[in-house]
Amino acid sequence: MIYPTTMSHEVIICEGCGGRDLAAALGPLLPTYSVRLVACMSVCSEPVTVAFKANRKATYLFSGVTAADTADAVAFAQLFSAAPDGWITDARPAGRMRFCLKGRIPD
Repeated sequence: MIYPTTMSHEVIICEGCGGRDLAAALGPLLPTYSVRLVACMSVCSEPVTVAFKANRKATYLFSGVTAADTADAVAFAQLFSAAPDGWITDARPAGRMRFCLKGRIPD
């Protein structure tokens, strides 16, 4: 795990498909999130895979995310933090991230 915090919000990034650069870029920009690398998230056809999760919130799964999407990932993290149940109704502020969304899993 890198950039751990005591907060309940977490970004999980696939290291197997090259997510180390994205994790390094996001960690300092998301001080209220834990940023964790995992070996594989099984979406190998569209690297890099990223998930946003928190206690009692929907979980979001994205793929095709790169370090170039760092600002959009931070914008999504801010939307996610502000949503009490994790359901984001207007993802336009998250830029390209909204087009990388593969699934939203209810709590």
